Amino acid sequence: MTFRTHISECWNWIGCRSYKGYGWTPNAKYAHRMVFELANGPIPQNTVVHHMCRNRLCVRPSHLELVSRGENVRIANLEDSAWKDWFAIEGNLYDMEK
Repeated sequence: MTFRTHISECWNWIGCRSYKGYGWTPNAKYAHRMVFELANGPIPQNTVVHHMCRNRLCVRPSHLELVSRGENVRIANLEDSAWKDWFAIEGNLYDMEK
């Protein structure tokens, strides 16, 4: 799992949005999940599709990865509380101010 600070351009969903700001398809499915499944096959149980680019509207397959629910919560907590001070590159944390 890595956070990317320089990531190629997102492909933003231009259709409907969910109340949480994710792309929403006409068949009542999150757009990023639909695109991930089209590109990679079924999503295993107890995993979620994580936006490495941190953009909820992004549906670019290279910006999406599977993580466990627990890992997704850990990432969200890191982004909420420590993203401003720390970021991860290749699994190692570095202080952004150095």
